[in-house]
Amino acid sequence: MRSRFHILAAQAGALLLMTAAAAMAQPADTPRNPFANDPAAIAAGQKVFNSTCTACHGVGATGGRGPALNSGRFSHGSGDYDLFQTIRTGVPGTQMPSFGALPADDVWRAVTYIKSLAGRGGAFTIDPTPVTADPSPSYPVEDDYGPPLEWEPGWGWV
Repeated sequence: MRSRFHILAAQAGALLLMTAAAAMAQPADTPRNPFANDPAAIAAGQKVFNSTCTACHGVGATGGRGPALNSGRFSHGSGDYDLFQTIRTGVPGTQMPSFGALPADDVWRAVTYIKSLAGRGGAFTIDPTPVTADPSPSYPVEDDYGPPLEWEPGWGWV
């Protein structure tokens, strides 16, 4: 009787683990911004923003009656879909109304513009300038295994 209980408990545990693994393996159903990597969408999104959002969020999304949106920090999620949902449904209990009548593509373009203000709008915001630095300190490095190491340009620590 006891061994039968252990077998059933093991089977139930295995089933639970498989169910949890299957749930975690499911792809996300979150819609993606169709304009996320489109530099032209920034200008189009700025037009939408200027005609719809500047009265509350200010020119350049610097803030006003509504919060600044140019910092990359958002109260209701920082993902593209989070911003899309906030714009489409509004924020109950605040002055942020729903813009459900705005075409979805215009909302996505506005999201692309808003994200670009904080340098988080996609591949087109990456600065290709390489960063160079001299990793050598101005003093020799000592250790317990021999004489001090010194930086030799082109060779490294010798």
